[in-house]
Amino acid sequence: MLRRSHDYAPEENRLHDFEVRRAAQKGKVVSKLPIYGESFHLSFEYMGQRNDVMTIYGQKVALAVLARLRACDQVLNNQASVGDGFATRPEDQWADQPGDIPEN
Repeated sequence: MLRRSHDYAPEENRLHDFEVRRAAQKGKVVSKLPIYGESFHLSFEYMGQRNDVMTIYGQKVALAVLARLRACDQVLNNQASVGDGFATRPEDQWADQPGDIPEN
């Protein structure tokens, strides 16, 4: 699960707004670079509790990491015969059947 924004993003926005307004009162122009506003939490929920795995800077990178983890999950589910997933070998498409002859 990818959270939409970092937990500290609203606080960072308020602080940047305050600093820009303070500089404007002095006749200066200030531009603040958002750090938390461009960051995302990669987390998973287990038994109703949020567990943060990592914080990733940049939406494109965060979505790439999430897509890779979902693909790995599907491959592992297929190999464990738990559910539908990607078959990486022809043998992965069929589960063991009663009466099969072992290949060893």
